[in-house]
Amino acid sequence: MALPVGLRKRVSAWLHGDPEAAPVGVEAEAAAPKEGDSAAGRQVVDMRGVSDVMGRYLATARENAEGGLLDIEAPIEAMAEELGLATPKYGDPAVVMDLETLALRSAPIFLVGMLDLSTGRVRQTLAADYAGEVEMLTVAAATLREGLAVITYNGTTFDLPYLRERMAYWRLGALETGEHRDLLRVLRAMKTGRPSLKLTAVEEWMLGRVRAADVDGAELPERYKEFVDGGVGEILAPALAHNLMDLWSCAEIHALLKAEG
Repeated sequence: MALPVGLRKRVSAWLHGDPEAAPVGVEAEAAAPKEGDSAAGRQVVDMRGVSDVMGRYLATARENAEGGLLDIEAPIEAMAEELGLATPKYGDPAVVMDLETLALRSAPIFLVGMLDLSTGRVRQTLAADYAGEVEMLTVAAATLREGLAVITYNGTTFDLPYLRERMAYWRLGALETGEHRDLLRVLRAMKTGRPSLKLTAVEEWMLGRVRAADVDGAELPERYKEFVDGGVGEILAPALAHNLMDLWSCAEIHALLKAEG
């Protein structure tokens, strides 16, 4: 469904760098701006709260674990209610995907996050230990083989090549996917004039949202290693929260770009 003309203009203005345009995608905070508060007028997501929610999901996954995987799966509406976020639009034959890895190349993947826009379900598949990567990759490849379009942020350069490399390493066969839409490439092609196209920067100027107390991505490998070595689930909950918000934002950006057409 197309956006109303007024909202389409706001989306277009934000995409092309109009500083007077109102934020879109989420409701802006009503509080008056405070001096030095770069998040004034934005929805602030406290990632510590998101981590608490994901810690509970992880604890349940550990109780129900079978094989080498820990599976977190839930309807997006249920997660939205727990997190206090708007539910991203879904109904498209597509899946948003985001990986968490132990390095930028040639190292294991430990988490595959997917948001299925055809069903409105989130699934985060976590390798319970290093050996669990094979089972996790098998599950991910089976989902991508279903013919759904794949939506990523920088997946042309990172996610899909990385998946193919790890599947080749374990001799799991070729990765088959539907059409790929890399949101980073779409935004670059639109020449928005924005100084940064990092996902968190796009969240702020396009979705009107900022993350507070998000874990540094560089910390995630060490957190996973501690988890595998017997650490409590809380050590890894911030990684799940970080991954979930990446999926969430990509789904919202996809919906806005699709409406802008």
